[in-house]
Amino acid sequence: MKIVLEQDEMEDLFPDPGTAVLAVSLSEPITDLDERQIRAIEWVLITGSEELTLPCLINGNILFRRFLRSTPYLTVLNLVAGHLNSVKALAERVPCSHLIRPEQLSSPEPSLEGELGQNALEYAQHSLLWELFAAFDRWEDYALKYTKTHQLRRDKLAEKQHKNEVKVAMGEFITRAKTMVLSDEGLSSVLDDTLRSEDPDSYSVLARIRDLYIPEIILRMHEVFMWGADNLDARYPLRCCYVANASHLDDCFDLAAAVSDSEIKLYDSFRATNQLEDYLGKIKEMSIRSLAPNNLGTGIGAGLA
Repeated sequence: MKIVLEQDEMEDLFPDPGTAVLAVSLSEPITDLDERQIRAIEWVLITGSEELTLPCLINGNILFRRFLRSTPYLTVLNLVAGHLNSVKALAERVPCSHLIRPEQLSSPEPSLEGELGQNALEYAQHSLLWELFAAFDRWEDYALKYTKTHQLRRDKLAEKQHKNEVKVAMGEFITRAKTMVLSDEGLSSVLDDTLRSEDPDSYSVLARIRDLYIPEIILRMHEVFMWGADNLDARYPLRCCYVANASHLDDCFDLAAAVSDSEIKLYDSFRATNQLEDYLGKIKEMSIRSLAPNNLGTGIGAGLA
């Protein structure tokens, strides 16, 4: 395993600050290098030796970090190409649940303290990241189907079915996204004071991964909420026009409030990838839209839970 994971065979792990992430599609085939390194870790499952659990987690996290921060293949765009397809392959072929029992991750057992616990938490967190982007892809597929059937208005039954499907897909993605960026179980869960003091290099790498992906997730959340405002929010007649029930617009405002929160400081991740101006532009457009005569968006929501 050590030979396969030699640094000189790897792509650059450390793109410069100020670059955004361009995630490689989950459906793209993985590279020969990624395949070779994933196959090396798979041998741990074949041996079934508990003595190799920690080395497998450590080397698996090395791979996850590389996959999530690989050198851009479109350098002219100054983007980091995250190999989410390779993240998916490693997470599926060497599942965290095959290395650590699920109940060990959810309960503070002594066996998961120290280095084993830290690496198990990181491995599990990276494994969940690709599932979030897969949930977004599913939402996109259902949204396209619903939009087509709604525009044609030929099959009411299919339209209703696709509408229900897109609502479920939207709910799944938003739930995963909130967990990943707003909760203690998300991308910040592996960034604690112990890691900062004991392994500052790993802390720096994981903080960089957090900064790369938080803006991408939040921008997707904004897109989903805006689509919901356009296509799902109920409309009812008022005088001479139809007025929208702006629940999804309120969700957008709540998300913007979360980004600006001075405690969790999500805005720092936008600054780190030079995407704050882009996001503020979207907020400006949304604010102008919420003040339109046929829209009841107030910008006052119940808060993102």
